[in-house]
Amino acid sequence: MKFIHCLYISFFFALLIAACTQTINTAYTDTTSTTGSGTSTSDPKKPAYTPPSNTGDSLGGGSTSTGTGSSSIIKDTLTLTDSLLTPCTASNAVVLFTLTGTNNPKAYTCQWYFGDNNSILAGPPVVRNTYTYGTGSYTVIAKVDSGGVSVATISKTIKLTGAAGTPTVTVTPQNLNATSTSNNYAFNGTSTVTTGTTKNYSWDFGDGTGDNTNYTYVTHTFPILTTAQNYIVTLTTTSSTGCSAYKSVTVSVPAGTSVATGGFTSLSTDPCTTTETFTFTSTATNLPSDVSYSWDFGDNNVSTGSSVTYSYKTAGTYTVKMYATSTSTGKIVYTATKTIKAYGTNVAATANFTFSKADATGYVVNFQSTSSVANGTVITGANSRWLFGDKTSATATFFTKTYANTGISTSYPVILKVTSDAGCTASITQNVVIPLP
Repeated sequence: MKFIHCLYISFFFALLIAACTQTINTAYTDTTSTTGSGTSTSDPKKPAYTPPSNTGDSLGGGSTSTGTGSSSIIKDTLTLTDSLLTPCTASNAVVLFTLTGTNNPKAYTCQWYFGDNNSILAGPPVVRNTYTYGTGSYTVIAKVDSGGVSVATISKTIKLTGAAGTPTVTVTPQNLNATSTSNNYAFNGTSTVTTGTTKNYSWDFGDGTGDNTNYTYVTHTFPILTTAQNYIVTLTTTSSTGCSAYKSVTVSVPAGTSVATGGFTSLSTDPCTTTETFTFTSTATNLPSDVSYSWDFGDNNVSTGSSVTYSYKTAGTYTVKMYATSTSTGKIVYTATKTIKAYGTNVAATANFTFSKADATGYVVNFQSTSSVANGTVITGANSRWLFGDKTSATATFFTKTYANTGISTSYPVILKVTSDAGCTASITQNVVIPLP
């Protein structure tokens, strides 16, 4: 028993030393070499091995060390595939490895040696490895182990090209009218790639516009503003491998004489029929294509848009300001101001009047306007017009009317027309029987 125990300890230390020194058993190895992602398959005629009788690792044996192994020769076929998960990186490339096979033992682990001093001594058949430098050729060895014995081995050489699929982009600007306003430019772009080809060119001119026609040479006219502007022009390219890159240049456009002109219109709805609503619309010209509008209505309320509507709650005179802002620079490029008169809400008048006897005869009558308006005033005097029904009239808020004494009772349709300070008119008709009782 002591002898067997010593043999067991000696065998354990031998395995430990082999694991620490990462000794690679390359016996029965069929080696293939590929570039990039691919598959490597071992020759099914080799390796051939006779499973140790004390491990039970063959297809015919058990799963423990007490099983009985088969004495026949098992022929194993391994397939090693790799897939580059980070095709556009210059370093820290991540590769996925998958090991499959036939006639593998029921209980096994995989040894992995990735060719960059990284290894996994007891791992699964699907692993990832990060190659720090990302470029170069690496010989990858995968081994199937069962019971501490390597039963099959396969190797494969992979070649990592790093960022070879990522384009290198250049942009050359050219001022087409350097002696004048300097707002017309041409841009020549180039894109080179080590692996693959360039498939797409996309331009962003930095003023809210771009060009996606896939041209390497483009021209563009920038807006001329009252102040000098810098625009960042960017060319983005994409290669056939799916990797993208960009290059930006800055062009300066000085202030010019062809500046924005115009202002805005203000139209309002009839305040007498509905709530008065103003519509403000920009009429400014020669503004940048990326301009946005904001409005200050002069009563601490604001809005945005090239055309806006607004209703004032109270009557008054207000100073309305329009601001045009370049969204690419965040700067206000134009301002317009206009003074408007608003009548507010509920400015339509309601006409009404009272009448009473002015003497005992009942033919002399006092007429009094009691007209009103919710928001504003009723204009007195000439804007209060009376039609007394006997072909006579008067203009006053209060009027004493003397009717002819006909000797008989007569009904007269008396009409009052009034006007509010918003210019809204209203009228009312009442039948007055003369003489008043």
